[in-house]
Amino acid sequence: MGRVALLLLLLVVGLWSWLGRGQLGGSANGNQTAAGSVEPGYVAQDAEMIETGDDGRPLYRLRASRIEQAQPAANFFLADPRLAYSPDAGSEWTLAAERGVLAPAERVLQLYGTVQAQGTGTDEQPLAIRTERLAIDMRQQRVQSDAPVAIDWGRLRLTARGLQINLKAGTLRLESEGHAEILH
Repeated sequence: MGRVALLLLLLVVGLWSWLGRGQLGGSANGNQTAAGSVEPGYVAQDAEMIETGDDGRPLYRLRASRIEQAQPAANFFLADPRLAYSPDAGSEWTLAAERGVLAPAERVLQLYGTVQAQGTGTDEQPLAIRTERLAIDMRQQRVQSDAPVAIDWGRLRLTARGLQINLKAGTLRLESEGHAEILH
């Protein structure tokens, strides 16, 4: 009985492999390489992507309830993304949104819908940002938005339309319509 089960298993795997190759030669999803074979994408549920820096420690951890990529080298589409980003020792950023798009070659993460970001440095008070759109370039260590933003930094609340943050230089620039108030 054991030999029959093993033979049946090998037959099923062989048939599945043969049928899979036959379908890959077609253009069901249009993702064909120069050789004519299809390179499928993937969908992952409750997934985490981790990239390490030159020093071997995690540069970022990106979690999402769903990650989709239509084909290799295409953008990643994210549902409920959560990013932990550490551009250098002593600096930590956490970002969350409803949706996101990650361009893998550039390592630019676009976040959309109720975006919340919080950054901390070694001796600084946390900086909290709320907006509807925000982009973070993890290679250039820049954060930007062209949407209305609300920023809390200690007891100071700033509101504006658009911002530019250079994490390397430690600078924040509000684009327009800035307003500040001191919270009690």
